[in-house]
Amino acid sequence: MIRHAVLPGDAALLLDNAAQGSVVFHTGTGDSTVALDQTLGGPLFDSNVIDLVVASLPLKAGFTVRERATVAFAKLGPRDVWVVSVAVPGAPATMWIDTKTHVPLRVRYDLPTASFTDERITPLS
Repeated sequence: MIRHAVLPGDAALLLDNAAQGSVVFHTGTGDSTVALDQTLGGPLFDSNVIDLVVASLPLKAGFTVRERATVAFAKLGPRDVWVVSVAVPGAPATMWIDTKTHVPLRVRYDLPTASFTDERITPLS
């Protein structure tokens, strides 16, 4: 399982294994700036592209992959995929990654009150 967390911050300089800079909090009663000097503990990425990060991993059975399966997709037809579970706090996700192209074909987020799925509809080469 892959774990994911969102880190706050407006501006930071990433050096080796640390983030240094400042964070500005904008509020109705005034702004405040807080100095940032934080050890990261691992690589960072923009959580908006988590599906691309997962797809770029060296996926294989026994490493981050729940299963390998042939799955039918509405527009693309059957595809051989890696099914990957991602621990997103408050919204665990399942991703279906094409085994040949490493393209994310489907992402499902399971929120406490609902689930939603985003499926790729553009053709693959």
